[in-house]
Amino acid sequence: MIGVIGIALVGIVGGAAVTNPILTTAMPKGCMHNGKMYKDGEKTTSNPCSPCFCNSGFMACLAIDCMMPNCVDPVRKPDQCCSTCPNGANCYLPDGSTILKDGDAQKMADGSTCKCASRFGFGFGPANLKARCSQIAEIKP
Repeated sequence: MIGVIGIALVGIVGGAAVTNPILTTAMPKGCMHNGKMYKDGEKTTSNPCSPCFCNSGFMACLAIDCMMPNCVDPVRKPDQCCSTCPNGANCYLPDGSTILKDGDAQKMADGSTCKCASRFGFGFGPANLKARCSQIAEIKP
């Protein structure tokens, strides 16, 4: 869209009002962002984690905050902001390299049984992506 801005000089000459236009400039409606002009309502796609759109002459940008993925092998596609877990929720066994699917149990050589933490989102931080192992004590009669 194009808006017109005009400035006029108004005066009285011989008892009659006279209007003399001084400047008339066509100004595009939209937004300038990173050296590029965007139409009102148009979105930018340069950063999926901070999408921007032109809103009444101003760029409005969002900041997307992603939750920590509940897996040890997340994948982030170039056109997406947040990582996903294509293999589902999982965790590492104590060796730090073997991946255990959430919900499965792994019997270890020392007799302990390991499982991924099962609470929502595994909690926070890398320590919560490690399997929890426990041994069940046998009670002999």
